[in-house]
Amino acid sequence: MTIRFDKDDKRILFRYEPGYSFDVICAKLCIGFDDSGVIRRYTPETLPDELEQKRPPTQDDARATIKRVFTFLQDDLVDEMCESLTETLVFKFAVLDEANPGYFRVNGRVFDCEQDILLATNLRLDWRLFCVGYERRTSVIERIASMLDDSEAFIAIGGDDERAIPEEAFKELLDGFPTTATLKRYGDAQIESYIQDYLSLKKDYGAQYRRSLERRRTKACFKLGSPTIDASRITALREAATQLHGLLNQGKAVPEESWQRGILCVLPVLFPQYVAVIPKAKIKDTLTGKKREVDFLLVDASGNADVLEIKKAFDKRNLLMRAPYRDNKVPARELSGGIMQIEKYIHLLLNWGREGEAALTRDHSGLLPDGLAIRFVNPRGILLMGNCEFDETEQCDFDLIRRQYSHVADIITYPDLLRRLERMIEALGPLEGSQDPAPS
Repeated sequence: MTIRFDKDDKRILFRYEPGYSFDVICAKLCIGFDDSGVIRRYTPETLPDELEQKRPPTQDDARATIKRVFTFLQDDLVDEMCESLTETLVFKFAVLDEANPGYFRVNGRVFDCEQDILLATNLRLDWRLFCVGYERRTSVIERIASMLDDSEAFIAIGGDDERAIPEEAFKELLDGFPTTATLKRYGDAQIESYIQDYLSLKKDYGAQYRRSLERRRTKACFKLGSPTIDASRITALREAATQLHGLLNQGKAVPEESWQRGILCVLPVLFPQYVAVIPKAKIKDTLTGKKREVDFLLVDASGNADVLEIKKAFDKRNLLMRAPYRDNKVPARELSGGIMQIEKYIHLLLNWGREGEAALTRDHSGLLPDGLAIRFVNPRGILLMGNCEFDETEQCDFDLIRRQYSHVADIITYPDLLRRLERMIEALGPLEGSQDPAPS
């Protein structure tokens, strides 16, 4: 069996090749083909004996139901496209709906329901969109229609109409519907529950059924994002990547303060948990009684404060010492100094404790959302520095250094930042999935 939808600007055609029992389908539709391949139409009363014998005895009209889901009448046939040689039948499936721009309209009769069906013009059509359950012989449209109130005039899928079922939600419905395998395992589990006390079984069929449900539940429910949210995220990520590229291309020409402002514009895209930034935050050194100044404190939605240090994009000699120590690359002064600086600030914050939390909340209340109080709960650091590419050995040693200090700070180079942005864009981008052919 092969089912294919052929779509143009005005209509959708349903192309069907049964693979077997072609004569039975023709008999149900009350049609035949002459020697030149031209369709001959009959009524149930005028049907030739050879076709009459192949019709169900209870059928009294010219129609055929395909996969117990799609029902077509003889009048739906597109005669000039049907071929007896290839055993192909083509039906009119949908037409462009003038009353609802952006949709094709399918007569509800095709799915044996009261409401017509509106399909968004950009919807990728496949027969599996409409067939679910055991051997895909259940009409999901008919099941939806049976549950609707009489006031619902149509069922719309995809597109911009506010009454439509979003395409993503409709596909999640299909993914969550029991498959043939799931239903078989359910039947096995039911049988097992009655006979397991009396007979020895090959396997634990109940556990097999539960694992099957768990796999489907994980696939259907635990998915990040949605089309609307992802579209906004992609826009923000692309803008952030463009801005970061611009900063890196200008390099040393950008003043320190402008550089830091530019990076702060990018960070919320990668670290959305932060809701406020406090520049030049003064903290108390309880050991010496002096005041120290942190470049930036980042505050998340719960009020937890982290330390941010932004260094300009210098080359790798400021990250790794040029001369190795016993064949190992070790941190250069700028890198080790930045790590030490963050570690010291974190130490001072924790020593300052409740008094410091209250002081920073009071002094910077104008930068915080209403009612949010700063807290020092296991503060961490982010160290941004370095615009360079390492060779394989250097990268290995640099990664070891980062892991060594990962409990203190996330050490990120600017190429790392760009790669994170690009991978997130790629992960969220609209990937066109391949369309499985209908089974033969």
